[in-house]
Amino acid sequence: MQYLLSFSAQEFVNFRELEVRSLLELNGLDQDCIADDVDWNEPYILVNCQNDEQAHKLIERSVLIKSVYSIWAQASTFEELLNKIDLVPKKLMEPFISGPAPIKVNVTSVNKKTSQEDRLDYINRLLGTHKDITAPVSLKSPEYELYLLFDYTRSLTNKKDQKLKRVFYGRLVGESSRRRLMSKFDLSKRTYLGNTTMDVRLAGIIANACLARRGDLVWDPFLGTGGMVLATSVWGAYGAGCDIDYALVHGKGRSPKAGQVGAPFPSLTTFS
Repeated sequence: MQYLLSFSAQEFVNFRELEVRSLLELNGLDQDCIADDVDWNEPYILVNCQNDEQAHKLIERSVLIKSVYSIWAQASTFEELLNKIDLVPKKLMEPFISGPAPIKVNVTSVNKKTSQEDRLDYINRLLGTHKDITAPVSLKSPEYELYLLFDYTRSLTNKKDQKLKRVFYGRLVGESSRRRLMSKFDLSKRTYLGNTTMDVRLAGIIANACLARRGDLVWDPFLGTGGMVLATSVWGAYGAGCDIDYALVHGKGRSPKAGQVGAPFPSLTTFS
């Protein structure tokens, strides 16, 4: 089945492929489930997974991916997309639009802001193409969320000259834990910081790139304040390392950071 990965803005674009391919390896998925000619600068990329569970597990610990969607249709224009909906296999959509479970339709776009008026127009036209839809609509507590995802070109003149490249229609499968991790490891909440404390996002990317998992020992030869091994400890790895900073290595008592973010002591260790 085809799924769509949605990246978070334009941050650390050069690390996207590294992280995604590391996540594929961590989950035992074939690297060829992603096309060889994929453009990693795009906000969305397609990936083949066996089911929703596999797709959600793939992005669960991602820092750069926001969410994953089960794709029902895609086209270069919205009108073309509407014409394709009747061609979507019923078994793919019916469990989510023809039952008592409430649904919600969302519209999101990249590189261009969509007005509320346009959003409502897109939603009404989309729902009008579903002949057998019986699911009630709930804006506050939907069981399933359907998405229209518009991908526009970037503006070159700041005069609203963006052009629609492609539009996707599908169902939200799940979101990654990036927000929770970013909040949990927010540097402003740390008890102990150093001049070289690693960016939270980079630490998370490195934790994925080194394939850190439960029971692994992760060694950081430039441990500093432990930002990198803290990120690996989230996934059950044990962190250790060394540092040239005398004050850090020979500090007395427990690290002020020990246990602060739930990492089991002494999974964070410094020594000379």
